[in-house]
Amino acid sequence: MLVGTVCKFGCHPGYTLHGSETAQCLAHDRWSVLSQSLCNPRICVQLVPGNKETVITCKDDNNFKSQCQYTCTNGFGILPGHNRVRTCDARGNQTGDEPICRDVTPPKYTSCHSTLVFFAGRSSEVAIVSWQVPVYSDNAGLASTVSRQVEGPSAGNAVAAGGLPGVGQGEQHRYL
Repeated sequence: MLVGTVCKFGCHPGYTLHGSETAQCLAHDRWSVLSQSLCNPRICVQLVPGNKETVITCKDDNNFKSQCQYTCTNGFGILPGHNRVRTCDARGNQTGDEPICRDVTPPKYTSCHSTLVFFAGRSSEVAIVSWQVPVYSDNAGLASTVSRQVEGPSAGNAVAAGGLPGVGQGEQHRYL
């Protein structure tokens, strides 16, 4: 190189320059900079799961072009239409929206009557209805008993003989 020649340094998209942008050729085969300029990959902000059921695994840390895979703990899933992979782009941003793991497993009933039949007493036109509240377990950590009834009379109410069937969540009642 000729003394006085100036070299300019730059990096491809997705990389940032560390060091001097220029160097000038000096006498005696020397350069005007003491250390070599380097291009390092951009680093994206580390992804943080949106909830405790979401697991994120990234290849190549959070560097440019690194892909991060989203998975869910047992009983949870990413809903259809949401991406499971995000990539660190050339600007240092993660592509796409964050997928969130949602509960996709229905509760499991441990105590639930499918049909209950009530009879009015011999000298009565009504029956007092009662039943045990259905009990279930749920992987999402929700309450352990059913807390709402869809339709029909509540437990402890009187129902006239020949009354209409009512359906509670998880169980069906037949009234006679």
